[in-house]
Formats: sequence, C-alpha cells, structure tokens
Amino acid sequence: MLYIFNKTISDSKSILYSLTILYGINEYQSKKICKNIGINPQITINKLKNNHVNRLITYINKNLKIEQFLKKEKKDHLQELLEIKTTRGIRHNMGLPVNGQRTHNNAKTIKKLKNLFIQKKNFNSKKKKINNKIFKVKNNKRKNKSKK
Repeated sequence: MLYIFNKTISDSKSILYSLTILYGINEYQSKKICKNIGINPQITINKLKNNHVNRLITYINKNLKIEQFLKKEKKDHLQELLEIKTTRGIRHNMGLPVNGQRTHNNAKTIKKLKNLFIQKKNFNSKKKKINNKIFKVKNNKRKNKSKK
C-alpha cells in the first residue's frame, strides 16, 4: 500500500488506474504523468522503486492541483460568482441547473426536496405550548377566488 496525499493506493492495480483515486486526476492525466516521469503505466505500485515514487509525488505537487487545493479553488470560484451576483452563481446557490437546461420537465426532484425542506422549516416554527403540551398550528390562508 502506498500512502500519498492522505489517500491509500492499492498495490494490486496498475499506476494508470490507481492514480485516479486522487481527486482531480483522471486516466488521461495519469497517462500524461507516467509519460513525463518515464514510467510504464501498466506496472503495479509494489514494483516501483523509491526514486520513481518520489519523482511521481514531486511531479504531482509541482504541476497539478489535487485534493484539498482543487476543492478549495472550486469553492472559491463559486463563491466569487455568487458575490458578483452572476446568474450562474445564483442558480448554483439555489440548486438549479446552471448551463441553460430545462427546468419544466427536468430537475423536478431538487425542486420537490427544496419545497419540502422549506415547508418543514416554516411548519416547525409555528407551534404553541399549552399546559406543557406542544400543539401544531396550521395556516388556514385561502385564496379569494371570485366567480365570474
């Protein structure tokens, strides 16, 4: 077992697939890393020498943003979009589709979940306490419908 960047990488898999455990590295990037270092991507990790492992770690540190650094960068970028009040930032915050997808048919589950959460939150706040017993109060607001 190899322990790098707070992740354990199994010995049985090849380097090509075992590097994809790290957040921010896919198969294409792991091929590119192996090519730049000069390692066969089909070799398993337990067959690597110490100097190859050290070169692998230093290459990833210098050239790629992975794990916490990448997550922090993504979070900061979304926060910046929200601060300057772009539609992308606002829709990210609301949990709606961002890139122009339909919301009439798709993304209904998120809408339902958000409505349930909002109703529960409002419903829980309206309780009365009488004689140390809690009673729930319902709103009986009705819309005025005029008949024509």
